[in-house]
Amino acid sequence: MDNLDHVKFLANPLVVPQTVDTDFGRQPVDRNKFISGIEAKGNDPSFYHLWKNELSINHELRHQYLESHNANKLNGDWLYLGVQVPHFGHLLAESMHRTWAWGNLKSKVQGVIVLTHPNAPIIDEWPPHTIALFDFLNIPLKHVVCINHLTEVEGLYVPEQGACLSGNVQRWYNDKILDFPFLQEINKSTPIKKLYVSRSNYRHKGRVAGLAALEELLIEDGYTIIKPETLPILEQLTMVHNAEKIIFEEGSAIHLLEMLPRQTGQVFYITRRPNVKNFLILLSQKYDHVFSYGNVVVERFSGIRPNSSISYLNDPNALLKQLQDNHFLTSEDTQLITNFSKHFLRKEKLDNSHYFKKNEINKDTVEKYLARYEIMCILRVNKFFAIARIMFDGFVSFRRLPKQVSDIIKTKFSDLIPHEHKQVIAQCLVVLADRNNNGYSDEERFQMKKLAKKLSVSD
Repeated sequence: MDNLDHVKFLANPLVVPQTVDTDFGRQPVDRNKFISGIEAKGNDPSFYHLWKNELSINHELRHQYLESHNANKLNGDWLYLGVQVPHFGHLLAESMHRTWAWGNLKSKVQGVIVLTHPNAPIIDEWPPHTIALFDFLNIPLKHVVCINHLTEVEGLYVPEQGACLSGNVQRWYNDKILDFPFLQEINKSTPIKKLYVSRSNYRHKGRVAGLAALEELLIEDGYTIIKPETLPILEQLTMVHNAEKIIFEEGSAIHLLEMLPRQTGQVFYITRRPNVKNFLILLSQKYDHVFSYGNVVVERFSGIRPNSSISYLNDPNALLKQLQDNHFLTSEDTQLITNFSKHFLRKEKLDNSHYFKKNEINKDTVEKYLARYEIMCILRVNKFFAIARIMFDGFVSFRRLPKQVSDIIKTKFSDLIPHEHKQVIAQCLVVLADRNNNGYSDEERFQMKKLAKKLSVSD
């Protein structure tokens, strides 16, 4: 068959859906509890969902499901698109990497089948962005069959998954991406010199505080600022693809690159969750020149889930200098750094207020939070930001902390902290030292408790 490399045709395979107890239907999601995919002879990797270059399949759970369910039957030949995830970023990163085959196979099949999420099992319940993506890819919804029950399909074309979240983009897949019809229109567009992809509409659910100050500075420097969620998919892709220099805040918009070939521009990435590596993995496979800043603390004191928590930069000036050194910021204003830092901190405090209000954080928690924030600001100015990470219980296994503790003990660190706040730091250090399985040696734990005692007795 012409143009059908990386596609297998199966006769009468069983298609296993997602369920409320498995796959993305399980809450919280457990990648060791996946059963969805194809049950057929050959046990090919394309029959399963890929994540981190590994097969997501629990064969024992799948066997239990197959033993307890009878199969529906679906006649005709169909194209398999795999699992569907409602979240926009994960939809792009985990549900779109088989759609490349639609252009070559649409004349051979009756339509496509998708393994829908249990919370949106039918098209009428799909999120608007899912509908928009299918429309954008010219896959008519009338030709989509939602699989939410064990189903035997008469004939099934199974394309390989060209990329996966936190894993590799296959070389052959980059060639397949070039065949997407929308790329012809995108390539005709005028290049954008400098683009900033903002999360300013998400100040209360997952953003680095204070970045409004950076946006204002970048506008003066000639950047185009976009809030991608306000634009049609084609316009989002067009602007990202045609940017010569692009700055991303960490967020789902980075996954637009899943649908684009390798880029010729340069990218700078501002992270808000240092332990989340999948964005850098993707960026490094799409750009030759990737720069990033990730020295941040994630707020975990208020109880907001980490994905929606506010984050704080270690040093706003360091971010600015890195942008300058890598030629993402061209201003030569000698007062820039001093003025920026002050303005950034004002914006940061405004974001704090917005965060408290939108998340309805109670007054008592806000007061304790602000006390810790004040400590963090003092530590940040005096280059002891590592210790500030424990103020909000952020990344308590941070490996440089013991060295930082040792250095602090040799300085007049305790003189930097107002007396009323020393007990807070002392308590946090003791909690950290007493935690099991956080990778610290007995000596390191001793140093933490020694500093805690010093802080507790200092005047």
